[in-house]
Amino acid sequence: MDQPISAKAKFIAMAFFIVTLAGLSGCEGDTGPAGAPGTPATFGNVGCTDCHHLNNLPVNEFTETFISGLAGPDTVIAGGSSTTVSFVSSKLPAGETPKSFQWTLTGGQTATFSASTGSSTLVTLPTITNYKAELVKHVGGLLITEETTTTVVSDRTAVVPVNPLNLEEASTAELKLRVATNSGKYFFGLVKVADSTGQAAVENFAAVNPGIATVPLNVPVLLRSKTAGSYAWTVTGPAGPVTVNDSTSQLADFTPVSAGTYTVSVNSQTFTVHAGAWRGEIIGTDANNVPTPDTDCTGCHNNTTATDNFTPWKTSGHAHIFSQNLNAGGHYGPDCFPCHTVGFDTNPLAVNNGFDDQPNYSTFIADTSMFATSADPARYQRMWSSATYSALAKETNVQCENCHGPQAGDGGVGFVSSHETSTTAPGREGPRTSMSADVCGICHGEPLRHARFQQWEESGHGNFALAVDEGLATASSTTLRDSCARCHTAQGFMIYLAQLQAGNPGNLPTNIPATIDTVQPQTCQVCHDPHAEGTTSGVPNDATVRVTENTPKLPGGFLATGVGRGAICIVCHNSRNGVSEGDAFLHEDGDPVFGTLTAYNAPHASCQGDVLMGHNAYFVGSGTYRSPHSLIPDTCTNCHMELTPPPPLLSYNLAGTNHTFKPSLTICSQCHGVNMSLGPMLQATVGSTLKVLEDSIKNVIVSRYTGTTVPIDLIVDLGGRGTINIISSGTPTTLNLNNARGVRVSDLGTDDLAKALWNFYLIDEDQSAGVHNPDFTFAVLGASQIAVDGIPLEPPVITQ
Repeated sequence: MDQPISAKAKFIAMAFFIVTLAGLSGCEGDTGPAGAPGTPATFGNVGCTDCHHLNNLPVNEFTETFISGLAGPDTVIAGGSSTTVSFVSSKLPAGETPKSFQWTLTGGQTATFSASTGSSTLVTLPTITNYKAELVKHVGGLLITEETTTTVVSDRTAVVPVNPLNLEEASTAELKLRVATNSGKYFFGLVKVADSTGQAAVENFAAVNPGIATVPLNVPVLLRSKTAGSYAWTVTGPAGPVTVNDSTSQLADFTPVSAGTYTVSVNSQTFTVHAGAWRGEIIGTDANNVPTPDTDCTGCHNNTTATDNFTPWKTSGHAHIFSQNLNAGGHYGPDCFPCHTVGFDTNPLAVNNGFDDQPNYSTFIADTSMFATSADPARYQRMWSSATYSALAKETNVQCENCHGPQAGDGGVGFVSSHETSTTAPGREGPRTSMSADVCGICHGEPLRHARFQQWEESGHGNFALAVDEGLATASSTTLRDSCARCHTAQGFMIYLAQLQAGNPGNLPTNIPATIDTVQPQTCQVCHDPHAEGTTSGVPNDATVRVTENTPKLPGGFLATGVGRGAICIVCHNSRNGVSEGDAFLHEDGDPVFGTLTAYNAPHASCQGDVLMGHNAYFVGSGTYRSPHSLIPDTCTNCHMELTPPPPLLSYNLAGTNHTFKPSLTICSQCHGVNMSLGPMLQATVGSTLKVLEDSIKNVIVSRYTGTTVPIDLIVDLGGRGTINIISSGTPTTLNLNNARGVRVSDLGTDDLAKALWNFYLIDEDQSAGVHNPDFTFAVLGASQIAVDGIPLEPPVITQ
């Protein structure tokens, strides 16, 4: 929540005192200082583990080099047994001699190892009984309790979402070996130790699942309960009670064998799961392989009864991924079918009319004319025209059921009972729909070629704790916060975007339902419409986003034009303090409300759009300060996602766009020549300039304060993200700023001080330290410094 610029602190008058603005976290709710008392503040993303920006990249992205095989070959052993993994010296570059070793567990099972600092270590896998818990632990932020500033992310009672990497890592331990060498360099390698029967055992109680409550027949469904002292699971299906495995544990599972509705209960909680068979929702294709829909879906999804999602889908990449790859030949085959067909699985017990269950599936995959290495543009057409393969063709490509669950339920007449009742609200959720990224993770979380999902989990957008803290007023709230939820929750964003495009940049309605158990952060569906996601992935690509090229008028009071796919980013990455209701305005010279308020809000964190477009700063007039970087095609996404490759550990061939959104300063040389120090030099200069301005602001605040009480109260509260530490005789006093109210900065006798503080936080919360817009950054800081220097200093009145 944004706080007014005000002042309130505590110190006892001494012979001297030091006022220090603590380092800023950049995230809502962080109020403590970044470093030791009296340490000069550093700028950018100090102390923040939730957002990832230029100056907060992990050390290994700059100083460690990955070498395949450095930690030896991957190994397969029996669960509960041990094996030795060792450093392979021949993998080091010529001239490099190892000086020290460090083994760490980086993923998968919680294996133990005998030595962390030797050239080899003895790894012991746990037994199969641990695998179910490990599988859940790897399911992102959804089910993991995480302490945050004001609330706790509740562990949720739910169908557990499982992506392919989860399934693999549940029975595998991955270790990292870091080797320091004589030259001062660091190299690292990875090695996996897998259970020889582990994944098959895991598939007895779990399968790849988007986490929705509509599931296929004869496939195990993994369930998790909120943490309690004891557990008592029951499941009742169409034919009566159903066997529940581990029914007295927090993690249980059952396998639906009859189509219909299952009532799941644990302790005092009850929810419904719908089970059915796959159907395939296309009945043919035209000469260009554009699918023809089955009216089973389009009979209602016709833009009258419900939204027509088929029309945009039929020309998307999802609708053509199988046909294009089959015609192209090459390596294409059954390894690709889990994501490129409907209902494919490798479990012989999972019979549910999926692609692999069709009568002629074995004949199809053995047909060399269908899987020749050479291209054949008519191959997919022959599937449809063949009496042998036409039933298979009906379940090709990524269709409705891949994301929404099987359609043949309730006696084979379609899943009427599992459809949500609301068909108009953006971001709606129901038994077959979800704003969770886990829906996309069932394919885009595949190890490790398509690990966009895991990259997203590493980003600030995947922060469930922040979604709860900012999206809900309290842990018991049943509706979204009207302001913060616009950009901190997936459900709120969908309402906000529709509202914004209708010309209203203000707050949300106050009645949008959400709870600590349902709220989602900024997921894939927030930026991308999965029915119209584009046709080509990788680099280059034509992936679509919900706002492109030009934004509507934003809460920050401006429009961002000509910014390509970066428009979707700027919709939220703006100062957002120009409006709560009605029209938005700019915080610039000529501000229509400045001087009429009793308090001045600081700019909201992550105001990169303002800085990039050169808006929302005082003292610099109305000149054009738009950054040349804003003219780069696709702006934000170009540098953060395309020029910066994804992390090698989450994309072994560095393919596709970078969904951690963390940019690397090394990409600057692609436009600015070979001077690799340009970015760091700019950031260092901006940091030192901010420090000078900070010190000047502190001096004015202390000088003009006229408190008359003992102890004197003095804290500067800047948008809920800044503190002043008072250090008296070396003893600091650090105060909590949440909702702090006290002496207004404007009461200290000058509006210029409030404006300078706005400017200070605008540049600091941009978090690029000048990279986004160097000219604007220096103009704002320079003008702010002149304004602050022009404020007369007065000695504080201190009453003993």
